[in-house]
Amino acid sequence: MKTTTKEIEKKYLIDISPDILEGLKKQAHKKEAIAQSYISYDPELRIRRSNSEYFFACKGEGLLERDEFEISITQDQYERLHSLVSGYEIIKDRYHISLEGGLNAELDIFHGQLAGHITAEVEFKCKKCAMRFIPPAWFGKDVTECKEFKNKELSKNGL
Repeated sequence: MKTTTKEIEKKYLIDISPDILEGLKKQAHKKEAIAQSYISYDPELRIRRSNSEYFFACKGEGLLERDEFEISITQDQYERLHSLVSGYEIIKDRYHISLEGGLNAELDIFHGQLAGHITAEVEFKCKKCAMRFIPPAWFGKDVTECKEFKNKELSKNGL
């Protein structure tokens, strides 16, 4: 499968009690175990294992809005490309949680080098929709415009 999209996404830091976090995990309608690595930071070329699926992606510049091209690859292709990676591998569990208005939050709980880091991302159909979004109470600081919280920056520099 090949997809080219305009990604419009907001990102938030999450700092909540373990009890609330466990409740959110139980609400999730899907969970993914993700490992993602970068072959190049400029241009941004990434490989990702999500459960038992594998992907190669090229992402454009930008913070709130950017182009993304992604294709499915085989496990063998993923392993061959993995030998070319730079920086830290991003390991995280992603929980998909339904929000009001038909939106979906991707709650990412990081492990390994980034253990303790938790974020939530929400994708939107249009920029105007993103600007009107009112986050739920459990969302923390909006870091959409903070480059240092992009996954490629976390892979390069850590927290």
